[in-house]
Amino acid sequence: MKIKTFYFVFILLGFASCTFSNDNQKHKSIKSEYRLIENSYAKGFSIKDYSNFSLLEVFNPWQGASKVKFQYVLYKGKAIPNHQFPEATEIKVPVRKIVCMSTTHIGFIDKLNELKSIVGIANTDLINNHELNERIDQGKIADVGYEQNVNFELLIGLSPDLIMSYSIGSEITGLRNKLNELDIQMIINAEYLESHPLGKAEWIKFVAMFYDKKELADSIFGDIEKQYTELVSKTHTFSHKPTVFTGLPWKGTWYISGGKSYAAQLITDAGGDFLWSDNLSHEAIGLSIESVFDVARNADFWINTGAANSMHEIAGVDERLTYFVALQDQKLYNNNAVQSKSGGNDYWESGLINPQIILKDLINIFHPGNLPDSNLVYYQKLK
Repeated sequence: MKIKTFYFVFILLGFASCTFSNDNQKHKSIKSEYRLIENSYAKGFSIKDYSNFSLLEVFNPWQGASKVKFQYVLYKGKAIPNHQFPEATEIKVPVRKIVCMSTTHIGFIDKLNELKSIVGIANTDLINNHELNERIDQGKIADVGYEQNVNFELLIGLSPDLIMSYSIGSEITGLRNKLNELDIQMIINAEYLESHPLGKAEWIKFVAMFYDKKELADSIFGDIEKQYTELVSKTHTFSHKPTVFTGLPWKGTWYISGGKSYAAQLITDAGGDFLWSDNLSHEAIGLSIESVFDVARNADFWINTGAANSMHEIAGVDERLTYFVALQDQKLYNNNAVQSKSGGNDYWESGLINPQIILKDLINIFHPGNLPDSNLVYYQKLK
C-alpha cells in the first residue's frame, strides 16, 4: 500500500511539475510572441504588437538621459493582467480626450484628423491652428498652464484620457507621479530629440497608436517620406551648393546649429553646404561672434535668425552683424513666416509633420527656379 501511495504521489508531483513547466513556457512564449514595427528614421521609440495589446517604449527622452525607458501598454476592451511589464502605464485605446503640453504634438494629431480630441493645451496663446483657435475662443479648449504652473484642479475637471507631455530633464517624473495620484495618465513624446526631419515626422506612428490609427499613420508617413526623398534626389543633381549658416547671437553668445542637428540635415538635403557640417553635435553649439564671423563672413545664405523679422532688427543686436556678406546681399531668411499673435511659430507646430514642405522652402531659397509653382510657406525673406 505504501508503495502504491508513493507511486500515486510521485505521479501527482510529476504532473504538477509538468503543468508548472508548461505554464512557465506559455508565459515565456506570450512575452516573446510579438511583431516589432520597424522604424525607418526615428530612434526614440519602439512599437511591439502582441496578440491582445501593444507595447510602446520611449528611450532616453531628454538630452543627456542614459538607460531611461518609459513603457506604455495599450489595450482595447477590458484591461489585461499586466504581469509582464509591471512598470508600464496601461492605457485603454482609442483615447477620446487628450491634453497637449507642447504645440509640436498638435501637427501629429491634426494629420490624424483627431483635433476634436484636444480638450486642453499648455499656453493656448502660442497656437496657430485655425480650428483649435476657434475652439479656444469658444471655451471648448482650456489653457492648463505649463512647467511649474500646471493647473491640476483644471486637469481634474477636464478628465482627460491622456496627457501628452515632453521632458527636458528627469524632473518630469515628479509631474508624472503627481498625475498618477490624480489618476491621470501621462505619456512622454520625445520627437524633439530626433535629428532627422523624417525621424521627427515618424513619431506620427507613435501618436497614432493612442487613437488606434496605425494604418492611417503608416499611409501618411509613407507619403511624406516619398515626397521628401524625391526632393533630396533632385538636389543631388545640383552642381552648386551655396554656403549656409544659422542663428543669431544672444547676450554675446552665438548658438549655431550642430553639425548633426535637425537644421543641418535639412540644409544638406536641400542642397546647401552647412559651414559647421563637420561638427558632431546634435544640439546647438555656443560660439563667440568673432569665431562665427571668421567662418561665415562670406557665406551665401543666413537662415533661422531667431525672432528677427527684419535686417534692421538684426543690425540692432550687434553692429558687427552688418559686415556679413549674406546680410549685405539680402540673403537672409527666417523660419517664422507663420506666427500666432503671441509669437507661436507654426514651423514648430505643423512644420514637424511637414518636413517635405520645409525642404521645398529651403530648395527655393538655395536654388531658386528649380521648383516651379512653389512658394515659401514656413520661411520669409527678411528686408
